[in-house]
Amino acid sequence: MTEETTRKAMFRWLTGSVMTSIKLLGSRQMKVFTRGMSMVFVNMLNREAGEPLRDGMDVQGTLEGFKKLEISMDQAVDGEVSITDKGETIEVVVKTCSYAGLCQDLLPALTGTGEFSESTIPCMRCSNYSAALGLFNKTKWPYRLQQYAPGARCTGVLKKL
Repeated sequence: MTEETTRKAMFRWLTGSVMTSIKLLGSRQMKVFTRGMSMVFVNMLNREAGEPLRDGMDVQGTLEGFKKLEISMDQAVDGEVSITDKGETIEVVVKTCSYAGLCQDLLPALTGTGEFSESTIPCMRCSNYSAALGLFNKTKWPYRLQQYAPGARCTGVLKKL
C-alpha cells in the first residue's frame, strides 16, 4: 500500500469515526469526543517529538509551543495559524488547514441535522489548541467557532473557564 493510499484510508476512518460518534452520541457529546481525540493526538505528537511541551507552561508558551510542534511534525506550515490574546479570550485563526477535507465532508452533515450551529460545530484544530492548554497549562479553555470556511479561513475563540 502506498503512503497516499494509507493516508486516504486513514482519512476515511477518521471521517467514519466522527460521523458515527455524531449519530451515536449527538451534538453535545460530539465535542467531548472531539476533545478526547485531541488530548490523545496532542499528547502523542508531543511524545513523538521528544516532549518539547511540558507541564506547567504558561498560556502563551503552550500555544506557541504547540504551533511550533505542529510545524516541526509536518502537521502544519509556518503562517497557517495565528494566535491573538484578547485578554479574556484567545483568537485562533486557521488558514489552509490539514483537516479542511474532513470539515468539507462533515459540515453539511452536521448543520443538516439541525443539532449544530456555528458555535457548536467541532473544530479539530481549535480542539487541539484547547487540549494543549489542558495538558500543559492545566487550564480549561473551551472554544467556539466564530467563522468557518474550511481550507480558506476558520476563526475560533478560546475562553478560559
